[in-house]
Amino acid sequence: TTNFLIIYNLNNNYNKKDTIKDSFHKYKDILTSDFNPYILIFGRDNGYRKVENIHSQKPPIVLFGCSYTYGSDIKENETVSYHLGELTKHPIYNRAQGGWGIQHMLYQLRHQEFYDIIPSAPEYVIYFFFTGHYDRIYTPCCVFCPECYYLFYKKDKNNNFIERKHNFFSNKVVFFHALMNQQIYPKIMENDIVKKYYDDLLIDYIIASKKEIEQHWRKDVKFAVFFFEYPFYEDTLKKLNSINIATITPQDYKINYKDKKFTAPPHYDHPSGKFWDIVTPIIVHKLNIN
Repeated sequence: TTNFLIIYNLNNNYNKKDTIKDSFHKYKDILTSDFNPYILIFGRDNGYRKVENIHSQKPPIVLFGCSYTYGSDIKENETVSYHLGELTKHPIYNRAQGGWGIQHMLYQLRHQEFYDIIPSAPEYVIYFFFTGHYDRIYTPCCVFCPECYYLFYKKDKNNNFIERKHNFFSNKVVFFHALMNQQIYPKIMENDIVKKYYDDLLIDYIIASKKEIEQHWRKDVKFAVFFFEYPFYEDTLKKLNSINIATITPQDYKINYKDKKFTAPPHYDHPSGKFWDIVTPIIVHKLNIN
C-alpha cells in the first residue's frame, strides 16, 4: 500500500476520478471474480507452446516470459523455443504466456506440479525480460486482462516473497491505484527512485527464483536472463553476473526488437520469426549450449 501511495503522489496533477469510477463499474464482474492461480497456470490443456524434442536424451531447457517468449502473432516454427530446439536438439519447455511476467515464473517454480511437467533437471533456465514486466510486477490487475496481472507478491520480514490471497479484486482502493498506475506509468518511470526500486525488485525476484531451482533441482542448473531492453541501471547486470546469472542484452545481438522489420503482423509489436532466426544462434553461443 505504501508503494502505491508513493507512485500516486508522483503525479499530483492527475485527476480523472470519473473515468476510473466508470471503469470500475464496467469491469466490476471481472474484478470481483475469485481467480484461481493454480487453475490458470496448471489447468491449461493446450495453453502452452508444444515441447520441442520431447524424446531427446539431452537435459531440457526451460523458458519463462510473456507473449514475446510465447510467440504471439507467429507460428509454432517461428518461436524462440522452436529455434532453440532446432539448434541444440535439447527438449525445450516454453512456459510463457501472454501478459505474464517474472512473478509467474516464481509461482511455477514453487509448485510441485511444475516439476512433474519437467521430468529432469534442465541445463538452463532462461527468463526473457522486457521493461513492461516492471509494471506487471507492481500492478495487481489490468482492466483489459486481469487474469494476467493478479499474481501479486509481497515480502515478509525476512525479505522473502510470499503469495498473497487472490480475492482482493473487489477492493476498490486497490483497483483505483492499479488503474492509475497504468495510466500514469510513462510519467512515473521518469523518476529515478522508482526506476531503482524496479531494478532492485527484478533482482530480488530472480534471486528468489534461483533459490527455488536450487532447492528442487540442483545448484549447478544454469540461469540466464535475456533482455529485450536494457534494465534501467548498468549495475543491475553486474549484480546478476556476480551471482552467476548469465545475461544477454541488445549489446550482444545488435537488434532493436521494436524495429518493424523484426516484428510480426498484424500488430507489429512482438518479435517475429526473423528476429528469433537471427537472435537464437547468439543465445546458444553466449550461453555455450551444446
